[in-house]
Amino acid sequence: MVFPSGYFKLENKTTFAWIANTGSGGSIVAFRGADYDDQYWKVVSRDGEFFKLENKRTNKWVANTGSGDEIVAFNDGEYEDQYWRVVDQEGDFFKLENKKSYNWVADSNGKIVGYRGDTYPDQFWKVTQH
Repeated sequence: MVFPSGYFKLENKTTFAWIANTGSGGSIVAFRGADYDDQYWKVVSRDGEFFKLENKRTNKWVANTGSGDEIVAFNDGEYEDQYWRVVDQEGDFFKLENKKSYNWVADSNGKIVGYRGDTYPDQFWKVTQH
């Protein structure tokens, strides 16, 4: 999987929603509808196969602190829970796995969570540019 050099969206395979960092807080949600800057991400700060995702609007980094926990956005720091890698690619779709928790990003009814267990379609994402 090669990410674009600029900003892109991450679209869910099941819900067709995009990952967004709404407001100034740390909430990460799945959103469908109009095109907003909080839906755009870019890859930054690579560490081998792992990378960070930075939000265009908030400039915060995606993190996962543990099993079943919401995926959140934090200010920059050097924490393992902010690093991700692509796994289990199926065509244009892939899973994002957290370096610290080994959880995959999933869309749970509009809430973006970390999950580790059986594979479900809501754990697969693809890059889109609008």
